[in-house]
Amino acid sequence: MDEQWRERAACKGMDTSLFFPSRGDNRAVKKAKQVCATCPVFDDCREYSLALSREFETMGIWAGMSQKGRDTHFGAKCRRRGYDDKDLP
Repeated sequence: MDEQWRERAACKGMDTSLFFPSRGDNRAVKKAKQVCATCPVFDDCREYSLALSREFETMGIWAGMSQKGRDTHFGAKCRRRGYDDKDLP
């Protein structure tokens, strides 16, 4: 996957710790999601993060989504229960 979109990301050059808030730090999560909401490459970031989440557990906020949001997108609960998710988008 071509990652040149990262050069135009709203978060480029920002302290990355903003996108990896402590558990329960809702204020930090909100702030990270606000940056994502203004990002000109939001769709590219979302596609990238979802592709990564299919292979690995990715932490942090990507395209305004937490790991929990990405898990929900791919039906992680079904995977944990042993259901086959190979046909998910």
